[in-house]
Amino acid sequence: MDVQTPFVLMSVMFLPSDTFSNIKVSNGKVMTSGDDNIVIGYASPGLAASLKLESYGPTEDISVPEYVEITADASEFELEFTATVVTPGVFADMDTEDLNDVNELIDDMGALTDASGQLVSGTSEFFSGMKTFETYMAKYIKGVGAVKDGSNALTEGLATLNENKEALKTRAEALQSGLESLNGAYACRRKKE
Repeated sequence: MDVQTPFVLMSVMFLPSDTFSNIKVSNGKVMTSGDDNIVIGYASPGLAASLKLESYGPTEDISVPEYVEITADASEFELEFTATVVTPGVFADMDTEDLNDVNELIDDMGALTDASGQLVSGTSEFFSGMKTFETYMAKYIKGVGAVKDGSNALTEGLATLNENKEALKTRAEALQSGLESLNGAYACRRKKE
């Protein structure tokens, strides 16, 4: 049997809920995370044809996705993020020397389906974590900006205080002199009484 190198493709998109609705994906899943829809799809193009699954009765009903198709209604379309990963790694643990028996092939196809599902799940968790990181990084950057603004305001306030320190000193001395005069006048008046 002539089998080409099998690849699994995994595609991920972030579609904001305020822009996209009625999202559908073939061979994948749509999940919600905050204000975003995370769309994940997977396929293994050419694998079913290479293995000739349709030409043998026990394997003719095995469906191996050939493509990922994502459809949605969009207003003001803008794509924030999309990524596609292509890997032959899903098949690294598959023992191709033992594929002499069709039943083993069917079992291995089941293992492939399970591994693809785990890949979808792991990718979903990864991108959910990345979205959380992005959210907190934005808050951090905003906080750094607020600290910078506060530092600038403090610097300006200290500069104003420094510019006016002589005037403040002169007025403080005048206030002290006035209080001493007032105190002296009060003391004289009490002596007269």
